[in-house]
Order: sequence, then structure tokens, then C-alpha cells
Amino acid sequence: MLYRTIVADPPWPYRSTDGGMLRSSAAHRPNSGGGGRAMGVGVVRRYLTASMADLEALPVAGLAEADAHLYLWTTNAFMVEAHKLARAWGFEQKTILTWGKIQRTGALLNADLAQATPRLYRDRDGRQQRAFTGGRGDEPGLMVFVRRGWDAGEGGSLKRVGYRLREGRLERLSFSRVDGGGTPVTMALLDGVQSLRLRYRDDEGEWRERWDPSEPNAMPEAVELVVISAGQGTLRQLFLVGTGRR
Repeated sequence: MLYRTIVADPPWPYRSTDGGMLRSSAAHRPNSGGGGRAMGVGVVRRYLTASMADLEALPVAGLAEADAHLYLWTTNAFMVEAHKLARAWGFEQKTILTWGKIQRTGALLNADLAQATPRLYRDRDGRQQRAFTGGRGDEPGLMVFVRRGWDAGEGGSLKRVGYRLREGRLERLSFSRVDGGGTPVTMALLDGVQSLRLRYRDDEGEWRERWDPSEPNAMPEAVELVVISAGQGTLRQLFLVGTGRR
């Protein structure tokens, strides 16, 4: 079978000396922190890598139609090698696309906030918490609230989610239960965050730096997020809250 579209994510040789090349996993990995301080394990400890000779020997050309498109994922550290690999597979470079982490972050925030619902929950100690709590961005904990599950309609299940900023990384937290404790599943959304600010619009049209209303089931009408990151610069996004339940 031949294919018109091929997507490849090669295990680039971060720990290889092919052709005199030596790449440091700690220096180039996507989850590396600034100043040489690692924020996770390196590529070579996540999966096996391959030499350039082995990658070029893969029979990709034999799987492609004459007018096939190749989408080849790479990092800046291997941009030259990526062009060489594409030619070895019988393709010609046409353009460079950038992986949109910002778009993914915005899509997740939009989906979560649109399904936010005024349901109170209890923490690990059994204490009742507000349906929606939001900080201004100067503390690690950013937002915690309850949203409807992925199922549509009134019968959809409920899920507690949160967002936090830890060591320059914006993370999403997904709790297994609405009430109680437990370790949440953490998803890294955006690295290299230098500054983050949140604001919340109330039902009278006023903007608040924090969402801590006296009524525990009160919900903001909208959330404004302003992020300054090393790779993306300044980004401002506005999200409506609870549109999926109206």
C-alpha cells in the first residue's frame, strides 16, 4: 500500500557521534529548563534513539506515492539533519511549520472553561470549597473548578480540573474524583513562562484580579489570560465561562 501523506517523528540521535555530531539531551530536550537546570528526564531516558544512518535507511520512499507529502517533526537542534533525512527518503523541502503549543493551550482552556459548572466540591480534608477559585497569577495555584465531562448534555459526568504555574511551566491538573484528595494527572502545556496574569469578569461587567466571591457557587462570566513566554512573547486570550451549560 502506498500513502499520499506521511507523518514522521524520528528518534533523533541526541546521544550520538555520527559524523562528529554530539547532541546533549539536557540542552535540547523540550522539557529542559533555563540556566542549565533540568525540569524532567531527557530524551535518551524516555525512549531509544537512532543514528542518522539508521534513519536514512528506513524504507519510507517505498511507502510513498509519487506526489506524497511528508510532515517531518524535528527540533531546532536537528533542523539541518531533518532536511537531509527528507532528501534521503525522496522528498524535497517546501516549507517549515511551527508546532502550536499556544493553540493547544488555548483550546484546552476554552473547552474546560466553557463547561465550567457551579458545583461545590470538597477537598481532601472534607472541607467544602467554592465552585470556582481563581488567583491573579502570582502564585503557583491559578484556577480550580468543576466542569462537565466530555459527554454532552445534562447527563454528562463531572470532573474537577485545575491550572498551575510551576517552575516556569503552565500545567493542567485533572482529578480522578470531584470530591476528596488523590494525585491529579498532570499535563504540561507551555514551557518558558516568564510572567502570567489572570483577571475575572463578574456579572456586573467589572474585572477582578482574584475570583473569591462571598457566594460559594458564583461563577465568573469570563477569564482573561496574559502570558509572556520565552518562545512566544506576549499573548492575551479571553475565555467565556460556562457557555456549554447555558
